[in-house]
Amino acid sequence: GDSLTIGVETSPYSFTWSPTVGLDNANTPNPIFFDTVSRSYQIDVEDVTTGCKGSDSVTVIVNNLPQLSASTSRVSLCANASIQLAVNAETGLQFSWFPTAHLSDSTSQSSIFSSDTAGVFAYVVTATNFHGCINSATIKVDNFEVPNGVLTEVSGAGNKTKGDEVYVSGKL
Repeated sequence: GDSLTIGVETSPYSFTWSPTVGLDNANTPNPIFFDTVSRSYQIDVEDVTTGCKGSDSVTVIVNNLPQLSASTSRVSLCANASIQLAVNAETGLQFSWFPTAHLSDSTSQSSIFSSDTAGVFAYVVTATNFHGCINSATIKVDNFEVPNGVLTEVSGAGNKTKGDEVYVSGKL
């Protein structure tokens, strides 16, 4: 997914790169490589003043992004409860969750979310492999408010139909 400038910054010589695939300009001293697979390039260099020629080669290695996916993109729970947020990933990765608020562990593949604050929270977990390549996934948490209210005294005598009388008394 990245691009990379290869070659030299400036040069009085003419350059020809081959193959041309994966390069933005095959006739510049410093083309931009933007391909998704590793490639080797042959570089032919000529001093147009003297006619002297030379050649060299360079190999650009493309490393894969870490395999990472959220087990679910959105979870719901009631405030004061907890839920595990987890991602599916290959082994050997380093993890980082952001933000870290309300999480039990911000550096593991899974973390427990728990908060008594209602709201929608969005967490981004990034995974880094040994090449330094980074991939990320997002999980949203709907943390619903727990009903809270004062219950007052209630009483009543139902519908007063003989045999079906109901009476309610007490505080809710």
